[in-house]
Amino acid sequence: MKRKKGLANILRSTVIAGSMALPAIFGGCEKDEDITPPKIIFVSPTKGITYYSYEIPINWHIADDNFKSAWYSIDNGSRISIPKSGSKEGYFENGYHKIVIGAEDLYLNSSKDSVIFYVNAGMLIYPFTSPDANGAAYNVLTTKTERDAYIQQKLDEDWTNEIPYTINPLWVCGHYAMQLNTNSRYWGEGVRTKNVSFGTDLLYNGYKGRNIDSIKINNGTLVDMGDLGLPMGIFGLSDVTHSPPNEPYGHAMNWILTGDDLTKWEDYTIIEPQNDMINLQPGEGNIPYNCDEVTIDYEYVTKNNFLEYVTLVKFKIENGNPILVEINEDPKYNIIKHRQK
Repeated sequence: MKRKKGLANILRSTVIAGSMALPAIFGGCEKDEDITPPKIIFVSPTKGITYYSYEIPINWHIADDNFKSAWYSIDNGSRISIPKSGSKEGYFENGYHKIVIGAEDLYLNSSKDSVIFYVNAGMLIYPFTSPDANGAAYNVLTTKTERDAYIQQKLDEDWTNEIPYTINPLWVCGHYAMQLNTNSRYWGEGVRTKNVSFGTDLLYNGYKGRNIDSIKINNGTLVDMGDLGLPMGIFGLSDVTHSPPNEPYGHAMNWILTGDDLTKWEDYTIIEPQNDMINLQPGEGNIPYNCDEVTIDYEYVTKNNFLEYVTLVKFKIENGNPILVEINEDPKYNIIKHRQK
């Protein structure tokens, strides 16, 4: 809304300017002044809504022909400048949250509005960074190239590939992959598994030594649990269609999500734990040129201290081309699919 500037104010300013302005005043050239504050429109989130995801976009629009500036804050945090309209990726933990947007126009009219909403998401799975103290150095890296170089450095320090491959006692691909995973991730003291052996459900029977024979007997060791500080998971290969009759193919390796998108094959660094080779592609190493199913599995510890896993996505490989076939949308989990920046 605009109002006419009062005649008294016009006369006062005219007297200051001099008598030459009087004809213009009485000729009807009066100046308009904007007194309407900016209108703030929240597109997302919506007031009073419960969201079942940690990822909630923040979308807004500010209606004002004389817009000057705007800001937003989350949960009484610092003010961050924003344009007249826009969208930002939002990430929110479970619970109530408040977003405030303030705006001002060229005539110094200002306004402020807010939304309060609730987040009730499933178990958070964020596979891009390490939650462990030893992962701090990895987490600050900003490019895939930097992350790959760091991963290779840590693999050179690790000893998993030095364990001899044997059938009796059994130490094969799955053992290598899980041992490297354990050396990369800290599961916590007393972590348990549902695969009970020797009358105990402790992972690796709680063994923390370095004796090779004992490592094999216990299916692994906790001696260096979490030392590598890498956000690693298990990379599983399974094929029947392209394998000889009655000889299905299966293999286990490791993965780290060094790119920004959970659904893109090229954003993964694939690791062969038996020889520390990284960035293997279809047709290289133990990855077939054709494969029925490739699973990206992520281990986590439950509230009752059991080690379990969830399959995040599945691919297949056709003529050397990885194809995304499934994304886990189970509401039991809240799987973050894009790296937060």
